[in-house]
Amino acid sequence: MTDFFRLSFLLTVAVLSGWPNGLLHGQSTKVYSDAFGVQGRITFTGELRDSVLPEKGPYLLEWRRVEGDTLYTYRISGTLKNNLPHGTWTREEGDWRYALVPGKDIRPALETEGVHEVWKGRFEAGRAEGLWRYAAGAPLVNPERNDSPLRIEARMRKGVIAGDFQVTDRRDPAAPVIIEGRCDENGVAAGTWILRYREDGAEVTERITFDAGIAAERTFERGGISESDGRTKELKVLLNAARDSAAAVRIGSENFGPETLTGKAGAFTSRYLYALFGAPHGPEEFPLDIALKPPVFKRFEFPLSEEEVVLRAKTEEAAEAVLSVLEALFEERNLEIERARSPELDLAVAFLQAVRSRMRKVEDLMSASRDPLFTYIDRNHGGAAENLRALNRGAEVRGKFYEEDVRRLDTVATASSDTRYFRAVYDLTKAAEPGITRCLRTIDGIFADFKKEGELKALEARITDSAALLDSLYADASGMAAFIAERFIAGQITDDLRAYANTDGYTEALEAGSKLLRDMDTLRSLYPDWEKIDRAEQNLEEGYRYFAYNPYTGERDIELKVKVRFLRKVKTVLLPYLKTQVRESGNLHNLVESTDRFLRTESELLRFAFLDERSDKRVERRLRKEDQPARMYRIFTAHMKDR
Repeated sequence: MTDFFRLSFLLTVAVLSGWPNGLLHGQSTKVYSDAFGVQGRITFTGELRDSVLPEKGPYLLEWRRVEGDTLYTYRISGTLKNNLPHGTWTREEGDWRYALVPGKDIRPALETEGVHEVWKGRFEAGRAEGLWRYAAGAPLVNPERNDSPLRIEARMRKGVIAGDFQVTDRRDPAAPVIIEGRCDENGVAAGTWILRYREDGAEVTERITFDAGIAAERTFERGGISESDGRTKELKVLLNAARDSAAAVRIGSENFGPETLTGKAGAFTSRYLYALFGAPHGPEEFPLDIALKPPVFKRFEFPLSEEEVVLRAKTEEAAEAVLSVLEALFEERNLEIERARSPELDLAVAFLQAVRSRMRKVEDLMSASRDPLFTYIDRNHGGAAENLRALNRGAEVRGKFYEEDVRRLDTVATASSDTRYFRAVYDLTKAAEPGITRCLRTIDGIFADFKKEGELKALEARITDSAALLDSLYADASGMAAFIAERFIAGQITDDLRAYANTDGYTEALEAGSKLLRDMDTLRSLYPDWEKIDRAEQNLEEGYRYFAYNPYTGERDIELKVKVRFLRKVKTVLLPYLKTQVRESGNLHNLVESTDRFLRTESELLRFAFLDERSDKRVERRLRKEDQPARMYRIFTAHMKDR
């Protein structure tokens, strides 16, 4: 950037930020700079520390941050008392996209467009109190006027919405959104909320009446025609029952977010009261998150009855007994190899594996039912039915090597309104026992013909153990692990097992089995790396951020952002390139190399986050401008090799 362009740019920033020309009496100003010059300034009284606001007096922070072609400006002002906001505060943010264009004379012009956001309200002892307003629009907005394209007003009490609120969004004149509602003194949704919006070209007025935080009644009006939510009567029955101390349902004490609401109501609550009004984050140099807590909602809780507690214990006992028999069977015999020799044996083993998988799911469901939030699942609807559907998956069983024959496990109905959750799971668990007995007889009758001795038998035992461990590791895999399971385990390893089982020569069997064992050991040793690859972006995010102690909440909850543009380029260009190399590995040798390359690069990226010498900054700038992933990788690795 030339000196002229730099001067023009900084003058524009100064105008946008509205920096004052003088200081308030008795105050100090700390000025911060970056590569572009003055980045921001803080005007304060007393002592300025990194993690705590000054003790008292007026406070003013003005800041700007540049990312690519976007300029972010901030202005936060108010009065402090006992290191906390007290009195009226204003927080402004501007997101401006700028471009240099030819001017009318020799000087170029700077064009900008963007969005201006303002939060304004009063604090008492660090907590929002009274009327708070938010406005957003372009080029500049005033939250105290009604003409802003997006405007939110809410009555606050001790930091939570406790009273009336209103959202008015007219940014799209063809599809305005208006929301009016209320929360009680604890921030719980109360009264009747009214939502006005357009849907499929029609004007819609939606009314939601909250009873104790639960959306108990819902009506829609479209083009003068009214309709009611189908569950309104049922919800009223549940509400009446919940107020009876002896009933099996009650209004839970836990707080929930907008996911409790469905349709537009949930989407609008998330979009406005959570994403905008509830989270006005500032630059990292302002050590306080001025978050205004949005509304919370309630759900029905369905505590376990004595009968259900007994059934759960019996189900856990039955599932453990079945698993004990099956685990011993698969540990003692080389079934994973020998099953390829007979369709009957193949199907019997597949059936027992399916039962084992189901029993493990049963154990997981019973364990999950001990989580306090489980009691918020209506066991006649919703989450409970989905759990039962998950239990039913895989009921159709086919052999691994011979797919002609099919057997089916018992299933449980999930659509019946009188389904009793724990009874259904218990009955399904007990129903597996007769099928297990039949399969064990089949295996005992066939297995005697396939016994082997000596070195080959020992090798088969090791292959069986390794195959069982692979199946266990990759059984419920997701992300990269699921891809590897499909590509190498279900593909290459399965083909190799089939070829080994049909090998006639003793020497050939030893060679094939040894190679198979090495390949399985490789896939087992690589398993932890798949989660590291899946979490690479998150790990880098965490590595490029750190959390500072928040004295106002007693928690570590302030994100301080570092090298954001470089991290974005790494996430969008370099990591996808390295992950593609892993996915396109044609064999295990290449898979090991590409996986090692990915993890080694990730580790170097984390180390690079804390390097701050001139050469590091120069390389960082080069990489931010580089769009060719292979070249980006070469530049980075060459630099880190010298570091």
